[in-house]
Amino acid sequence: MLKLYQIEKMVIKINKNLCLDKTRLPSFGTPNENNPTFVKVTKDGYLFFEYDPYRDKKDQHLIVRTIDIDELLFEIFKDSTRYMATEYEFKHRVPNQDTRIIMFDKHIEILNSLKLDEKYITKLMEYYHYLLQLKKPPPIPDNW
Repeated sequence: MLKLYQIEKMVIKINKNLCLDKTRLPSFGTPNENNPTFVKVTKDGYLFFEYDPYRDKKDQHLIVRTIDIDELLFEIFKDSTRYMATEYEFKHRVPNQDTRIIMFDKHIEILNSLKLDEKYITKLMEYYHYLLQLKKPPPIPDNW
């Protein structure tokens, strides 16, 4: 199992290619007001949390608990790379085409460039394929 500082080095190295704003990256060890996500390492594995900086810092949502470093890195970069893909789609929009097609393709392309375990990217690709098959968005669950 990697130590927290080793994970932080990996995230910084990956981000050199992505050039994401540092506010889109997690903090490490403890919550930071500039970053809504943070990473911890425990004896049970890697933990990736999200919290609302405007609420109590104890109100944290666990995004993932894993022992697989690729799964942790996938979760860390999934949202910020989706933001990059959305910006790309906006600049390369095709008239009369579902805007999600370009965005989903670009998102998968960016995630593939990170050289993470393919199973996480494949699962996301299957989810995107499912969304594109729907005539309308799925209903929001009652428990939200």
